[in-house]
Amino acid sequence: MSRFCLTENCLVSLVAGAYFLIRLIIAAIRSQPKSGYLKGLIASVIIVIVSSIGVYQTRTPEQIAAHQAKIDAEKKAAEEKAATPKELTPEEKAAKEAEQKAAEEKRLAEQKAAEETKAQEEAEREVRQREQIEAEKYAFQDWKAKLYSGSEAVDEHWESLWQYTLTSASNGQMDAQTVFQNLRELEHNLIEDEMIFHNATIPEEMSETHAKTMNTIKQGLADWARLRRKGCEHFRLAFASGDITPQVMQESLDIINQSDAVLLSSTAKLIVLEEEINNR
Repeated sequence: MSRFCLTENCLVSLVAGAYFLIRLIIAAIRSQPKSGYLKGLIASVIIVIVSSIGVYQTRTPEQIAAHQAKIDAEKKAAEEKAATPKELTPEEKAAKEAEQKAAEEKRLAEQKAAEETKAQEEAEREVRQREQIEAEKYAFQDWKAKLYSGSEAVDEHWESLWQYTLTSASNGQMDAQTVFQNLRELEHNLIEDEMIFHNATIPEEMSETHAKTMNTIKQGLADWARLRRKGCEHFRLAFASGDITPQVMQESLDIINQSDAVLLSSTAKLIVLEEEINNR
């Protein structure tokens, strides 16, 4: 059976099917027998389906390949058309250029605003840092004044009670009772002097590193006053028992020399810290 014959049979069957469908509708309206028309309609549909399959099956491999090539070519053409930029009209080009220009101006404006914001934040941070440094300097000077007050008190009490008492006693110009009372008074004063250093609170403006060093310094100065008091007490107890020997005197001096070493160490730390704070 040729392709032409199959196509012709398909067309004839379609016509016959249309005829039987119309007759079937009329019979249904007039309540006439419909079985004959229904069978004819079914037979026409079957013939159309079979003929269509036959048409497809009678295509040669060359025809199938040519059909597929046509489909591929149409698909490729459609893809190329979609990929090819649409030729813009002068108005469309102008609108697109204006849109691109506006977008670029917006980007540059946002970039400039971001840079200005960053510069402003940097300037404000530098101002805060400078204010913090200045506040730390003033706070340090106030704190150092408290230490100097304690140091002056220790030196004054030491000179007026320790040195004066021992010099007068060695020259026979002071009685034993006065010596004992002066030494007791010196010990009491040194306890109060030691508290001056302990009460020198570290200012909150100081950095953590500086605060740590300052705490070490004030503790060292407190130890200085404590060791002097300890040396004085050692001598006073021996004096009260009448056991003043060269050994006892040397032991007292050793304790006092130890306190002087602590003073020198703390003073050196204070000097270094002050230079570091003032040179920032």
